[in-house]
Amino acid sequence: MTSVLVQFQNPLPVVTWEKLPADFLLPDEPVESTLQPLFAAALRESLELLQRADRLAAQLKVLGIETE
Repeated sequence: MTSVLVQFQNPLPVVTWEKLPADFLLPDEPVESTLQPLFAAALRESLELLQRADRLAAQLKVLGIETE
C-alpha cells in the first residue's frame, strides 16, 4: 500500500489598523449595515466547507492516507 501525504495550509491573516486619536469621538448611534446578510452567508459557507474538509480528512485517515 502506498501512503500519500496531504497537507492543508491555513495561514492566519495579519490584521492591523492605526490607533484613533484620544480625542476622536465615535457616534453612539447604531449603524445599519446592508452587508451583514452577505457576511453572514459567507461565514456560514466557510464553516460548512471546513466541516467537509474535516470529514474528508477523517475518511482519508480510515483509508490509510495521512493528512496534515
